[in-house]
Amino acid sequence: MDLLTKSKSTTPLTYKIKGSDYVLKDQENVCSSSLELTKKAAIKEAYFMYGNQLLSPIQHAVPYGTKIKIVVEATNMVGMALELELYKAKNRDDHSYNKSSIRTKNKVIINSHGKAIVEFELQKDWAKDHKTHTYLYVGAESDTFGSYFTKEFHSRMVLAYQEGDVLDDAIEVVGVKMKNKYNPDHSDFHDPVINPQVRGWYNKSSRINKDSNISGWNPYASMNINKNAKHNFIDEVIKYGKPQRATGGHGGIDIYAPVGTPVYACVDGEITHHEMLSSKGGFMTQITGEYKGEKYHFQYLHLMQIEKERFRFYNNYGSKNVLNDGWLKYTELTEELIDPIMKEKYKMQYSGTKIQIDNNTIDIDIAIMIEDKMMVKKGQIIGYTGSTGNSYQGKAKNHLHFGVKDMSEKRISPYELLKKHIKLDISGKETSKKQDGITPSSKW
Repeated sequence: MDLLTKSKSTTPLTYKIKGSDYVLKDQENVCSSSLELTKKAAIKEAYFMYGNQLLSPIQHAVPYGTKIKIVVEATNMVGMALELELYKAKNRDDHSYNKSSIRTKNKVIINSHGKAIVEFELQKDWAKDHKTHTYLYVGAESDTFGSYFTKEFHSRMVLAYQEGDVLDDAIEVVGVKMKNKYNPDHSDFHDPVINPQVRGWYNKSSRINKDSNISGWNPYASMNINKNAKHNFIDEVIKYGKPQRATGGHGGIDIYAPVGTPVYACVDGEITHHEMLSSKGGFMTQITGEYKGEKYHFQYLHLMQIEKERFRFYNNYGSKNVLNDGWLKYTELTEELIDPIMKEKYKMQYSGTKIQIDNNTIDIDIAIMIEDKMMVKKGQIIGYTGSTGNSYQGKAKNHLHFGVKDMSEKRISPYELLKKHIKLDISGKETSKKQDGITPSSKW
């Protein structure tokens, strides 16, 4: 699915006749040997940027008076003209198309890189009727290729902000320096989970690890290392201590993340897997993209599986048999769910397009948009954490399994590749109380 959808007309097939573009008229066919079908021209996606930062209305608010950019990416449209229009919406769920809501228009030409970029300012006079949150979206108009709008995809809208607006805790006001405000975007890499912490709670009945006197606190078990196989320990790994896993090797790193925590594309790339695995990994999304000039597969496992009318964050695995294989219908949710295996309570709320689970909000529209072969931008939400596969161990142990492979499918230690971006508290003194299975690390 493209991040932009065509909402008015169907893209006509373009042919070449005597070297010039030609669009078939009604009743014409392609029997003529002089006609040659050319590649389809299409807009792939459009989005808003502040500097080099991708903007999302559930992560960012943009003050009036701020300059931002609209970026349109197209295929086989170099040199073609578009008219980009900025619309105002009543809210994120407003799907009407009202010409009177147009705030600005710009005529642009697709450049040699297949992009059109327009910088504009959120005019302060647009805030005159700003009573509730104002959302802006892009319309791309072409006489040949119809109209394209970003508003069906909430992650491609912009939230306008004026002083005094009350925002969700997770929303950052761009361009405003806030003391001690954590930034999950590290230029060439975005946190897969905001403020990622190695999962520390592992097995309370296991012996205490050599660096902590807290029973059950064992972040070593969350690392990419092999159980007891000393001859396989590489120098970069053995310094973390001896692992204590009841099973064999571990092919990634477990990052603390309560059920429903948003996960983000760590790099620009393509989704190359988005499916429920038959193995212990549960629901997985994989992005293939570049980090520091090298191409990798970045894997997100044990995710929540979200569909239009139902979802699940756990499922049947091994000896764990649960009702309906874990599927829950939105319309049948109650205010409290007791999970059938660990018997722990989850607060639940459904409001049409969102699910609230404890302190996390899941945007259903964003989740069901994600699919295989989709191109994503660094910092874009690509799913939500769950406990699918073999990870169903209770709230405090809930986690994202984050794995990395090179292009030959060889596993890479995520911590060694990304240690400056992932926090490891060996003793547990600071984070053992914070990893409560309810509060996401983004709110620490």
